[in-house]
Amino acid sequence: MNSSSVYISELLGVPVLDVVGEEIGRVKDFFITPGETFPKISAVLYGYRREYVLPWEKVNFYNRRFFSTRIHKIDQRKAELTRQEILIKRDILDKQIVDIHGAKLVRVNDLEFQDFNGSLSLVSADVGIRGILRRLLGGNAREWWRKTLDQKKSKQLISWTYVAPIQPKLSRLELNIPRQKVSQLLPQDIADILEQVSLKEGEFLFKSLDKQMAAKTLPELDPQTQAKIVEKLGREMASDILEMMPPDKAADVLGDLPENSAREIIRGMEKDEAKEVQELLEHREDTAGGMMTTEFFTVSPEVTFDEAIFKIKEAGREVETIYYLYVVDDQKRLLGICSLRDLLLSRWDQKISAGMVTHIKSVSPESPQKEVASLISKYNLLAVPVLDHDQKLLGIVTVDDVVDILMTHYPGGN
Repeated sequence: MNSSSVYISELLGVPVLDVVGEEIGRVKDFFITPGETFPKISAVLYGYRREYVLPWEKVNFYNRRFFSTRIHKIDQRKAELTRQEILIKRDILDKQIVDIHGAKLVRVNDLEFQDFNGSLSLVSADVGIRGILRRLLGGNAREWWRKTLDQKKSKQLISWTYVAPIQPKLSRLELNIPRQKVSQLLPQDIADILEQVSLKEGEFLFKSLDKQMAAKTLPELDPQTQAKIVEKLGREMASDILEMMPPDKAADVLGDLPENSAREIIRGMEKDEAKEVQELLEHREDTAGGMMTTEFFTVSPEVTFDEAIFKIKEAGREVETIYYLYVVDDQKRLLGICSLRDLLLSRWDQKISAGMVTHIKSVSPESPQKEVASLISKYNLLAVPVLDHDQKLLGIVTVDDVVDILMTHYPGGN
């Protein structure tokens, strides 16, 4: 063959000729040898109504128009197919794999092979529109496609190194994405993939994440997928991951689990984290108390702006979001709020009480989520404090916690 690269769609259906040049069938499929990074074709399945097997070493010459063989018509070997062998069209084409670059689940529309010293090896999967069109076109149209459109369109190929070794009785292609590759994706992208694959594959992929990435990804999943994956993790692993999450996010996940499962996971968490999550679970999910996080920055009114900045640098990585500094007294009563902008623009030796805002918009733990969203939208707040009846600061609800409500009730803005 002249070209070193060919697609399976270009070979299916082409005539098979015996040693004297007589057509003895049409290519129906290819047997493949498992166990290699780039699996080789071991035999050709061909025929009309009756099917035969042609060992690859009996192929004399092939191209996109015909296969020439070294066998006589009378020496054809009948095919006796089982689910033990692996066939390219039957077992691989149209299966789903993960596109690590596009961060999505895609379908194998075609397969690219390369000729290495007379052997055809599977090197990549075509998951783009070209693969579909290549299969739809036939006869002379295939040659036209190859010479024109194939040169103009950008390729959407996934190397076969990203696909797990193929196995007999394959129902779908398993995921084989190196951990370092997954870690390059955003948590939202990983969540999108997890929600598209089967529970078994999702569990496998989630467990391949390091705990820090798992803690960032879990809140991005829909509640149903969250619950299914967490229950498959085991108590110890689930506890470790949830205690790394912001308390409000962890409480949201636990709130969707059966009570016994949630209790077991909380029991396995560190004491302080478990206490915070347990307190949040006592509030209704659709209230400010159920939405708030207990991670925020507080300072004394006697602290200078310079000291406040140092405190943020020292412990800021432990807090999910830092929009405001909350000024509280010894009883944790909220006295005022200082934005990061004010913090950076004020005199560094000035006490924070001199620059804080004392006219505070706040909500109670029982405030409905729609009321919280309305307040954030009306006053363009990044976060709103949640206070008890003694004005003690219990937590904050951030704008990202209510974004879905804002999109639903205020789609056009304020």
